[in-house]
Amino acid sequence: GIVILALLTAALITLYFLDWNQLRGPNGRYASVRAGREVRIDGNLKVELFRWQPHVEVGGLYIGNPSWTIGRPQGAAIKQAVLEFRLVPAIFGHLILPDVELNEADVLVVRDASGRTNWDADPSGAAASWPIPPINRFLVKDGHLEIDDAVRKLKFLGTISSQERAGLDSGNGAVNAFQLTGNGTLNGNKFLADVHGGPLIHVDESKPYAFAADITAGDTHAVLNGDILHPFH
Repeated sequence: GIVILALLTAALITLYFLDWNQLRGPNGRYASVRAGREVRIDGNLKVELFRWQPHVEVGGLYIGNPSWTIGRPQGAAIKQAVLEFRLVPAIFGHLILPDVELNEADVLVVRDASGRTNWDADPSGAAASWPIPPINRFLVKDGHLEIDDAVRKLKFLGTISSQERAGLDSGNGAVNAFQLTGNGTLNGNKFLADVHGGPLIHVDESKPYAFAADITAGDTHAVLNGDILHPFH
């Protein structure tokens, strides 16, 4: 028991004083194997573990594309990514993210005519659903998005941003509702989108999430009100 306690104490002291930048390479190689594509951290890696809500900052995050996306090696490049997770649920295998921030994210989404997608970790590229941990606060600053979907014959190139704004949510009257805006070109036509929803902090992953959207694409103007049945799936 004394030996185990001593080893545990030594491990905790090591983690507390650890220079996390020394683990950028090993973490990138591990993520590359799991994702089936190149993943690396070119900037600073900062981790604060010893708090109830551990804080992680990753600078210069690069995520490559699978090999079949010939001539387009980069899937995503994020200047800075910040996330926090709740410690106690994570210990028991349930990840909850109170805060996720992406600064200057450049993302490419591709699906070819056979249905292969660049977001699936399957080496064959077969499309699959991708569950995401519940997020209570999601901010995107100066995000750039390109979508090339051969199945739907859809191409989008533009910018996206998200924020929580002061106001009233039509669903439950809570303040700080979620807002997502996008603008660019969709199949060569001007595209504008303004999407509103309730504050993410109140989202229940098992219940539908109500939203309202105002979208203009070329000569088409649509006003939508609906629900996302599984908000993080």
